[in-house]
Amino acid sequence: MNYNQSTESPSLLSINAGIRWNATERWSIEAGGEIYDGSGSDRSGKTLLSPFVIGRLEIDKDRQLSVWFKPEMSLSTYGEVTKLNPYIFREFTLKPESAPIKIGGGFWFNGEILSLEINGEFSKISDKSILISEDSQIKLQYVDAIQVIARIYGTFTPQKNMRLTFSGIIQPTYEEGNSLQLPMIPLIKSGVRGELLLNIPLRIWTSVEYWSKQNIDLVSEKDIGARFLLDVGASTQFIPRTILSAEIRNLLDDRYEWWNNYIAPGISFRLKAKINFL
Repeated sequence: MNYNQSTESPSLLSINAGIRWNATERWSIEAGGEIYDGSGSDRSGKTLLSPFVIGRLEIDKDRQLSVWFKPEMSLSTYGEVTKLNPYIFREFTLKPESAPIKIGGGFWFNGEILSLEINGEFSKISDKSILISEDSQIKLQYVDAIQVIARIYGTFTPQKNMRLTFSGIIQPTYEEGNSLQLPMIPLIKSGVRGELLLNIPLRIWTSVEYWSKQNIDLVSEKDIGARFLLDVGASTQFIPRTILSAEIRNLLDDRYEWWNNYIAPGISFRLKAKINFL
């Protein structure tokens, strides 16, 4: 990339050490320390040195609780950023994202019919990367932020030939000292997918996805609306060593905004054949 200022390749190095103590047959504690050293493409640098603690309680073979305090630092690559949004203004700076405070907990359950995982985290983040709409361009920017995330994942299998998978996330994310949701981070994301295996070699499925509205700038002057997408599909293996599949995406032909002023494709059809020669 050809920048108008001096740049260098961003980097991130981490070293950690810890111990695990099985306090009882059901309780275990992992504790230690970790050091991160990162630099941005603008030659900025930061270091994070912190302890971490992870506690796990195995209630029984099907249920487990966990809590943790685990600060971290992460760094996105150029490819990851441009894959997230191919329309981004390409002269952007990459910086390590540091979370010196990150506290969370979770519950895991695995039953014959229902499998479920629920977890949540509170993070205080330095240099959180966000996408904003500015001067008719989509740009990468950094802010200090507070984020609270609650997630749920699950699978419901009432019969061997039926399966329902679901997920949801609530993620209030604010710039420090502000109460507006940060741009391009939907407050709510959820999805459900149902699959049915028929007596003939045919699997059919349908899925629903919902995203709440998203702000496009830091002052919440404009947003892009919520999206509700319905997909359907089917696959079969009636030909030996071959999987044939068909899919209809965005069945309701919802012309929602993918990013500001960028309209997502409407209804689309896909056919796929996968052949195993081995």
